[in-house]
Amino acid sequence: MALGACDNEGAPPPNGRLAFPAALAVSPDGSFLYVANSNFNLRYNSGSLQTYDLAVLNERIDAAGCPESQADSCGIISAEDAATRDDLEGLAIEPVSGLLRSEVRIGSYADGLEVSPDGRRVYLPVRSDANLTYVDVDPATGALDCGEGPAPAGAPYDCRDAFRRGDDEAATLRGIELPADPVGVTVGELSSVTSGGEGSFVLVAHRAGRASLFFDPRAGEGFQGPPVLVHTLSGFPEELVDVTIDPETGLGWMPSAIDQLIGRVGLAVDDQLDEIDRSFLFDAGDLFVGDVDTGSGTLGDTRAIRFDPRPGVRRAYVLSRRPRALVVIDPDDSTFELDVLDIIEVGAGPSRLAVEAFDRGEGGERALAFISTFTSQAIYVVDLDLGRLVGIVRGLGGPFELTVDAERERIYVLDFRQSVIRVIDLAPMFACLDRGEALECGGDSPDPACTAECSPVQLGVVGRPVAVEELR
Repeated sequence: MALGACDNEGAPPPNGRLAFPAALAVSPDGSFLYVANSNFNLRYNSGSLQTYDLAVLNERIDAAGCPESQADSCGIISAEDAATRDDLEGLAIEPVSGLLRSEVRIGSYADGLEVSPDGRRVYLPVRSDANLTYVDVDPATGALDCGEGPAPAGAPYDCRDAFRRGDDEAATLRGIELPADPVGVTVGELSSVTSGGEGSFVLVAHRAGRASLFFDPRAGEGFQGPPVLVHTLSGFPEELVDVTIDPETGLGWMPSAIDQLIGRVGLAVDDQLDEIDRSFLFDAGDLFVGDVDTGSGTLGDTRAIRFDPRPGVRRAYVLSRRPRALVVIDPDDSTFELDVLDIIEVGAGPSRLAVEAFDRGEGGERALAFISTFTSQAIYVVDLDLGRLVGIVRGLGGPFELTVDAERERIYVLDFRQSVIRVIDLAPMFACLDRGEALECGGDSPDPACTAECSPVQLGVVGRPVAVEELR
């Protein structure tokens, strides 16, 4: 009996579909929201990168007028996604044209997203392909381009191989290979680390304790070509989950989900960017996560690190799962061990952290931390100067990555479990804080008054909330 092989490449994700969104970023000018869909359950043959028009998104979310009690299942959806669905009947989800501006298909398991400082390129560490995918962006329209020209919202295409950077010719000749499992990415201006040129540097963290450096020089208003892999370095703590640059020292800080250590990597960049052999990464020394009770003598679990954005304020904030807390540290006095200033308890399963300083006029600046807690299904808000919890948004399904829109006083939260974008309004919280009505809340069962007092309010969702069971 003859046996034949079947070639089944799988189906692409429907146009405009949110499918386990895992990373997002607002464009530098605040016009667009970029969202990476991870395709976590591998239902489709790829993930996707989407551009949403934030003016349209916020205008239509406001117009939807979702009651607070129904905001979990009320909102808007892109017309492209609605056109291929048969499950919107009876839901308060309104299709909106012009909401989705552009879309391209990328590999599955995107685990981060950063935008170049000039807003013209997006970088994504993609675990399925073990690469750094880059996509060009028109900052005026939000159109995405990864090989076949600007991609319309209703006609996405697969990014070409040249836009999935791992082994390039220059790196291959030097014997450099991009490690597997890229999980975190951060981007900075080349001019901040060298006087030899303009463009971006891209620092990538890999789960197995490695880091990689790319250069992406710019010529005029565009980039010279694809990012160039410069160096990779091993020997950092295992199970890395993210990387963040200290704006004062230029060192990259990398939290670990298993080691009681935070890795630090330095960039030695030569002014002659075309002589890439002269630039490299170096190990700047691990920091021991001490002065906190991890519940284990050897294990730790930190998920994110952010530095205070205010000039002259030298504090860093470490999001920990052991213990489940926001740990405030002095980075300058953290030489071999974290110099802990404060520990603020948060809910179960803390996952992602955003820190923002808001200008409150006569009230001065107010610095806040926004923490997604996946297990508690909530967003915790911490006043960083008061050193305490001031608000909670509950009932969010599976909140994961989040980003702050300071100009509009809103945050956008990716609900990984229900495959939607949740839009959270900060104005009610600020009104309460400005009146001095902040309550101190803590733990999983705080005072019930904290659910209303000084808490942000969910306005609605983008997409159709989907139970995980429906995605199998």
